[in-house]
Amino acid sequence: MLWMKNGWRNFLRKQNTSVSFIGFTAVVSASLMICALVFAVCNYYKARNENPYSDYYRLLVDRSSLAAPGQQAGYSSEDRMYCGFYPSIRRIHEYFYDIVDYTAELTAIVYCDAEPFVPPGAEDSGNVSLYALTDCMELMGFARGELTLAEGRFLIQSDRREQRHVCMVHEQFALMNGLKPGSTLKVRSKKKAQEETELRIVGIYRDSASLLDSSVTASYQSPVNRIYVPLFLLERQEFTGVAAYNYQILPNDRARIPEIERFINEYGMAEGNPARLIPVSEIFEANNRSVRALLRGFEMVRTLVTGVAFALMFGFVFSVVRSRRREIGICFALGESKRSVALSLSAELCFSALVGLAVSSVFLLLAGFPLAERIYTLASAGGTAESIRNTTSDYLYLAGTETETFRSFLNSGFLVKCIGKGILPVLLVLVSGFCAAVYGVFRIDVMRLLSEQEDR
Repeated sequence: MLWMKNGWRNFLRKQNTSVSFIGFTAVVSASLMICALVFAVCNYYKARNENPYSDYYRLLVDRSSLAAPGQQAGYSSEDRMYCGFYPSIRRIHEYFYDIVDYTAELTAIVYCDAEPFVPPGAEDSGNVSLYALTDCMELMGFARGELTLAEGRFLIQSDRREQRHVCMVHEQFALMNGLKPGSTLKVRSKKKAQEETELRIVGIYRDSASLLDSSVTASYQSPVNRIYVPLFLLERQEFTGVAAYNYQILPNDRARIPEIERFINEYGMAEGNPARLIPVSEIFEANNRSVRALLRGFEMVRTLVTGVAFALMFGFVFSVVRSRRREIGICFALGESKRSVALSLSAELCFSALVGLAVSSVFLLLAGFPLAERIYTLASAGGTAESIRNTTSDYLYLAGTETETFRSFLNSGFLVKCIGKGILPVLLVLVSGFCAAVYGVFRIDVMRLLSEQEDR
């Protein structure tokens, strides 16, 4: 491997060329890695806004009048939109016979025969919360991979249709109580202590995004004490104080949506608060609008950087070959082939490129976390559902909460993937340099080079 040794020797000896090439590669690769980081962050944000019920209509309840004095009322497009207590919401799908399907997320605070996790400073002795849904994938946490399956299986739609008394529990909750798939739990309403419901555990989930929140003042607020159950369990009103979130309907005839809205408001079905129905797709399109603009801008930046770097790389390497014509001619005179000289020059460029890539990778590892958080803050700040003027809950999640959630997702593996995706277009740029090396060396005419030396 004589050509590789020559390349290494030239890399060490030609310091000006090596430093210039290292700097050029580092700047280009850092730019492309940052673009890859932006794409990864934006795609993560878009994934958080995906909803499998895009054809449904979501009930938006204007609860701004219920905000406490000095507290801003609003609606967070993220995760859960509070619609009211379920006894009131239930009248909607009971009244309209032409609604062929509906879905909701219902919650209730209950007692459990297992030992709940009691956070520091909790003001209660220990309760759990039941979280009822149609299937796990309608919940953002499961859809975007923050809630993952540790053991068993997910809740599915047939659990609701066939009215199975099954549930999923948190991994830490299961570990504390020695539970596993197949174990049973008994839960009872806080107001109907004599009525118990037995649930069979079919899955244990792991929460990779839960945060230690100092504002948690009750055990049922802890993610560890959240038990997922099929929607029918809370539909049947076995538990009191059931709150409804993300209530959505799919009517037979979409033209009747205005009529349904009129009845909802006329008969006070949304706890007497003003309400309307909006396509779920419209909500999430509003959230992703700013992200798409950001992605389009950085796609142009990536294309421009790659194209300019490709041209500059070719010109830079070709100029290096021309400046070394005399040296290359000596190599020819000593019996080296053009192929060997081209490979030696390519090896020299490869060693410089590796150093440049290492420099840019270290930069991204050191600066990637704060940079990613900043990008996510910018993406989420301009895309919340407040942009479509919907105020439907008692509180407003700020962009800072979004960033906190994203911070829990960040890890070294996330940045390594961004580095890998940024390296791919850099390799295309390096191919330009190798092509320039081969083209420059093979176009050298040895006889003309000798005659030029004799003329001098």
